[in-house]
Amino acid sequence: MRRYCSKACEALESLCHARNEARREAELLKRTPGFVYSRSLYTLEQTEHSIAKRLDQLNAALLAYGNALNDAAPCIDAALTFEERCDVLNINPAQRREIDGERGFVALAFTHGLEGSAERRKEDFKDSPIFNALHRVVAEFLDTPHGKRACDEVFRGLFGGAADDNDDEDRGGAPVPRQPSPLHARCKDEEIS
Repeated sequence: MRRYCSKACEALESLCHARNEARREAELLKRTPGFVYSRSLYTLEQTEHSIAKRLDQLNAALLAYGNALNDAAPCIDAALTFEERCDVLNINPAQRREIDGERGFVALAFTHGLEGSAERRKEDFKDSPIFNALHRVVAEFLDTPHGKRACDEVFRGLFGGAADDNDDEDRGGAPVPRQPSPLHARCKDEEIS
């Protein structure tokens, strides 16, 4: 599964570069005086359209891989030891010692973003095949009504009050006094000290 995710991510990256190149060329042709390159422009637009279709297919495949991995995670955790999960994900041995040995497959790959950590030691962001597949699962969830409610609850917990100010209209337009969030209070305390 990791290999399939990896191939899909490589293809996505390659197609994104090709799409951006086609867009740049099309923009240059549109700015050309006299605009005599309509056939070339049409070809570039068709190329961009076919790339967009292929990107949608690859994103759907990566989402399917992510759903399959997410569904299989409890079985993977039950069947493999912590060390074996780390081997499957190619986690750097030095980082294995820093992690709680009870972490499951999804926590290691997505939450901690440790897949391939030996190769990506100096990178500042999480970008690995299984992480990208699981990221699409989370993004799809957050786009559902249940996911939006969960996201609103998280923002309320972090920042206090509603995630947006649309609640003011529900109360006759009067501003709603907001309680300072625990995060805000903690940041303020750290500034003072």
